[in-house]
Amino acid sequence: MRIKIKDLKDLGHKLFFASLIFGYILSLMVNWNMEVPEDLLIFLFEENYLFEVLSCVFIAVKIIYILKKKGIKGLTKLDYLFIGVGIFIIGEENSWGFHFFDYPLGSFFLDNNVQRETNIHNLTIYKDIPLEALMYIAAIVFIASTFIKKESGSLILPSN
Repeated sequence: MRIKIKDLKDLGHKLFFASLIFGYILSLMVNWNMEVPEDLLIFLFEENYLFEVLSCVFIAVKIIYILKKKGIKGLTKLDYLFIGVGIFIIGEENSWGFHFFDYPLGSFFLDNNVQRETNIHNLTIYKDIPLEALMYIAAIVFIASTFIKKESGSLILPSN
């Protein structure tokens, strides 16, 4: 049996979306104080560990792929949106350089950010629940919706 490039691309999509859903579900479990092995949580979610680094790598690779494939002149509005949001997410995951440059925090972030960092996704929205919890729920719904084919209701993978 011969493996086709299209099959690898489909496998890549499946693995990417499965890892996102797995990570988001674990994050929700943590936010809702459910039992999860501590060693697993540290490996996956500690600052600058697996999930955070991989999410930045996935996004950066996709941005580079889009730019190499289409060039600046061939980008669509959706490409610009993806690139802009991707750069924002990479910045958020790295707390806009806070871990690298160790700059002083203002009182707003000290008082309203659950990790005391310069990012938006850890801002408290209600009783120490970060905005990130709502973002994960929205992401799970969005990702799951991309698997549903509207005509038949069957599960599919998104195509380009």
